[in-house]
Amino acid sequence: MNPDKVSPDQLRAKDLIKQAITLEPDKTLYDVRNILIRYNISRVVISKDNKPLGIITEKDVARFLYREVPNRRLSEITSNEIMSKDLKIVEEQTSLSVCARMMLESNISSIIVVDNAGDLKGIFTKSDLVGVYAVHYPRKLKVEQYMTKKVVTVAPDENLHMILLLMVDSQISRVIVARDQKPVGIITGHDLLPVSILFGTGAAGMYWTSQEELLTADEHKDLYQLG
Repeated sequence: MNPDKVSPDQLRAKDLIKQAITLEPDKTLYDVRNILIRYNISRVVISKDNKPLGIITEKDVARFLYREVPNRRLSEITSNEIMSKDLKIVEEQTSLSVCARMMLESNISSIIVVDNAGDLKGIFTKSDLVGVYAVHYPRKLKVEQYMTKKVVTVAPDENLHMILLLMVDSQISRVIVARDQKPVGIITGHDLLPVSILFGTGAAGMYWTSQEELLTADEHKDLYQLG
């Protein structure tokens, strides 16, 4: 079924899912980091024998790096330790409206899709939902009706440690970089992945870094290529 040529009421999860990028639970946080960067994605499904076991998002990585005691490298931490195991799962015939409602009520950005046998078939994300809206509901609503007005901002010379703290404490995945109250850029959880290998980890409320100088938002763009 072509999602662009049918009513949204007729769409099912199987019509919208994308192939899920997966790793097995014995893979490390370093492997997760590399996969997220390589495929430019924000989540990895942890599975074994084609059965979904958990999911790791950019937020999970950031949260773990900030809160964990700095005694292990990324390559020494298994996916099983940090993956979210409370998966929201639907079958292929689940309607679009049910998927959207589940995401809203659970405050999540992705749903795992399985077949009748419980085998992983793919993943449905908020980006897929936005795509459906763009095709079927153009020009019906304005940005100002749904935008978040209380925006978290940082200065261009803010260090990345503080940006990470803001993301974790505010439970957000991006902050706006502003100068003189004018937006000049944005930093997302994905942007922090390439430089995550430079950092140690630390308990909440404590500074942590493996460098003598803390990275700033301006300097981060030069280090992105390290990933």
